[in-house]
Amino acid sequence: MKLNYFISFIFLSSVILYCTVNQHSTYNITYSKYKEQTFKEATVGFCIDSVFDSSRRLFQYYNRDSSLMYRLDINISSDTTIEFNGVVILQKSKKQFLINDIDVYVYKYYYDIDGQRDEEAFIFVNHLYGIVGINYFPWGLSVFPEGDNTLDGFKTLLFKAENKSFYEW
Repeated sequence: MKLNYFISFIFLSSVILYCTVNQHSTYNITYSKYKEQTFKEATVGFCIDSVFDSSRRLFQYYNRDSSLMYRLDINISSDTTIEFNGVVILQKSKKQFLINDIDVYVYKYYYDIDGQRDEEAFIFVNHLYGIVGINYFPWGLSVFPEGDNTLDGFKTLLFKAENKSFYEW
């Protein structure tokens, strides 16, 4: 009798763990590239969004050839740091935007690797949508992932004069 309870417990635990740890969705992405806020080109790829329990999300962005471009690991219970491409980076600021009649928080993180030059960037993140924009400010280049399950309209808001300080510094 105790063995049946134990087996039932293990089975239910496995089902619950699978449902909360192993949720994946894959969707198509277009990476729109802007040079000095002027559209230059677009690259097609895809994103795999994984949810690990209720406190962690992993977004992996690939190009068309399945090469990993960006990896974003978010600890949802703490918005002060994220892991971007294997580097833990600090939040610089956050701002609330009204997008499609929905209030959305966008967090701005500063990416910089000690001892390297011209890789610095501001990474704009929403915990639900992942990367909403990247500003490689030394190059004047910005990248915005767009497509299914992404935050549409963010780049338009970001380029407005009233949001210039959030976008640039």
